[in-house]
Amino acid sequence: MTRRISMFTALFMLILLVSALPVSAATAFTRYLGMGLTDYTESGHVWQKDLNNNFTAMDAYLGGLTAEISSFSSQIPITSFTYGMSLLGQRIADPTVATDQTIAVTTNSLAYIISAASGSALDLRLPPGTYLISNNYTIPASVRVSMDQGAVFSIASGKTLTINGPFNAGLCGVFSGSGSVSFGAGSVKEVYPQWFTAGGSAAILAAVNSQPSGGIVHCIPGTYTITPATIIMSTNNTELRLDDGVVLDNSASGDTDYSIKITGNHCSITGTGNGTGQVLCPANFRAPTFPPATVTDLNKAVIWNTGQDTVLRNFTLYNIPFVGLHNLGGARLLSDGVKYLGNWTAYTFASGYSHSGAYVDGGEDNEFRNNFFYGCAQGIGSDGFGGGDNNRLRVVNNVFSKVGNHCVYLDTLADLEMYNNKGYLVGSLAAVTGSGHKITSNYVFTDPYANAGGVSQSNIGLRNASFCQVSNNYLTGTATGGDEISIENLANNIDLVSNIVDGNKIYLTGGSMATAIKVGTPLPAAPAPQISTTWSKNNRVINNDINVEACSSVTGIIRYYATAADQVIAPVVLNNRMSLSLAFTGVNLQFARDAIIKNNLYFNSGLYASSTPMTAYKFDTVHDSEVEGNEVVTDNSTASTADDPSHIVLNGFVELATGAVTPSAVTHHNRFINNRIASGVTGGSLASITLIAGNGSTISGLAATGDSLTPSTATSFAPHHGHVFHLTGTGRNFNPSASYVWPVGYAVDLYNDNTIGGGAFTYNSSAATSHTVAPGKHGMFNFSGSDWSGSQVD
Repeated sequence: MTRRISMFTALFMLILLVSALPVSAATAFTRYLGMGLTDYTESGHVWQKDLNNNFTAMDAYLGGLTAEISSFSSQIPITSFTYGMSLLGQRIADPTVATDQTIAVTTNSLAYIISAASGSALDLRLPPGTYLISNNYTIPASVRVSMDQGAVFSIASGKTLTINGPFNAGLCGVFSGSGSVSFGAGSVKEVYPQWFTAGGSAAILAAVNSQPSGGIVHCIPGTYTITPATIIMSTNNTELRLDDGVVLDNSASGDTDYSIKITGNHCSITGTGNGTGQVLCPANFRAPTFPPATVTDLNKAVIWNTGQDTVLRNFTLYNIPFVGLHNLGGARLLSDGVKYLGNWTAYTFASGYSHSGAYVDGGEDNEFRNNFFYGCAQGIGSDGFGGGDNNRLRVVNNVFSKVGNHCVYLDTLADLEMYNNKGYLVGSLAAVTGSGHKITSNYVFTDPYANAGGVSQSNIGLRNASFCQVSNNYLTGTATGGDEISIENLANNIDLVSNIVDGNKIYLTGGSMATAIKVGTPLPAAPAPQISTTWSKNNRVINNDINVEACSSVTGIIRYYATAADQVIAPVVLNNRMSLSLAFTGVNLQFARDAIIKNNLYFNSGLYASSTPMTAYKFDTVHDSEVEGNEVVTDNSTASTADDPSHIVLNGFVELATGAVTPSAVTHHNRFINNRIASGVTGGSLASITLIAGNGSTISGLAATGDSLTPSTATSFAPHHGHVFHLTGTGRNFNPSASYVWPVGYAVDLYNDNTIGGGAFTYNSSAATSHTVAPGKHGMFNFSGSDWSGSQVD
């Protein structure tokens, strides 16, 4: 306004200046401007072209000042004028015309003035009043329309007013009636719902539909009452722009249907400022069922999208009743900086997984980044209702807080990228199906309060997975009953191939879990049958740091599992660190061949009160595998006086077979090379180093320190062929197991390490031919096929 007034003033100052000049000076100045008439003393006939040249030259010199004056004049209230007259270059329409404004023969009607212009540029001004549009009518691009406050087009039902030229109006109602408005391309920069007298969601819908080529619908601060299933963004390239302080209020209607539906392509909902523009959902919402009965049930999402290339950015979905966003088949959707806020206190998480911030059911190449998910059963979820595969989904830099089940739960998926996300007080990070996923550099703090439904689940679960990578994640908090990282199949005949679990840190301070890292078929859960005929090939668990305190476990720290012999092929467990304070199996390998178990550390502080032996490395039905450079260490030196050091009862490297199968038939030809087992506390009990040796397995370079091997009295054990065992314990009896078939010629070399205050021990004490070994002496014994022979040697 200030600029326009100053230029308007400048024009009059210029006129005064020129008129005050001497005639000769004025003539020179006008010639300098290039005017056709340059001499004030000139008289006679004035040519129209010369007059036009004068005005053209003046306008060019003043930088388009005449156009500025014309725009300024439209803001001057008109209180006294004649309809149809010209005022500062504007023509004034007559709202008092009783008939339709689209009839050109009616004097001073809208159509009359436009028709009289014959296609020339026209600046048309509409003073206060109602302008009846009873027929379809188009205002051409040559006409500029300016609406005074109080001027209203009343458009009849079924009729359309098309405005192709520039259009100016304030933030007040200028369109009424049940007809429609259509703005041509470039006629407006943005459309305001305030222009439509219908108000609420009807006004927003009218604004959306008024731009057939797409455009911006700008909601200024205020509350807009939303009627469910009303706002449909069906036009391509439409943006719904929400200023800070906008509230789209659906609370009075309940969650009977969607608040906003997007079916057009390249559409967006964008919040300005700091993103506090809100879509407000019902406060009294129903509890959903699981699974949802129909796809229609999911259509009760706040935002329902089927369009392609949709962008949601920088606004808040508040008090989500069921689903915040339902993406049904929309590809290349981007959700950036959206807050998905559920009602934490009102939702019972046991009622199902489908209460999600966002529900992605089909559509490829979608992305969620910089969003905040709070108080939902799931952050991003899907139950596969037929929208299609969710391939190449990216989940980046999001924050999940108090998400009761999974931050991400998706079916029928390939090539998920999930990195740099943070989860606080959540049930788990991810449960996804498919192959080619990369889950890296995420931080998760789990807590059982978040998992109010009591469902045991994996923190990171990959189902039916191949060629996936889980790396550099930090998983901490309280275990929620499942596996921390699980790669498993959920159906028969699905291979798990070439997955990598690398460089993750797992630090748990309570709760319970099945395993820290598991690859293979899940354990059977009655009454469901156990999954069978599944192969696990070339999977790698490497460089992980696992620290478990005050947390109970079922099956161990790192576990490869299948259901039949030779189904786990070439697994790798390399450079992992396992630090424990309770009774855990370390590495549990089952039904495997050609495994590499190398350079892992198993450390147990023994702070527990149980005499049940633990097993550091357990190999069940395993053959042709290599176990090299691993270390087993026990040390309960920090135990309280209430703890009994003898409760450290540890099986080191153990071979056995499932069921009643003869171990030598299924567990054989494994190589134990340069491994170390040590007890850091005198009086600790290393129950055995190897138990039930397989046929043809070998041990070399085993270093046993501390208490070495101290089995209980009359323990049956099976030391490995070809290695010297250092034994301690006064008055102990050491008996080879009678329940296994020993190979003929199997040799045992036992050394009595009771050289200070110890006594002799008896080998095979339960048999008729027992053997005594004195302190500091070796006992060499062989199996003849029916009995053990041998004697003490120096």
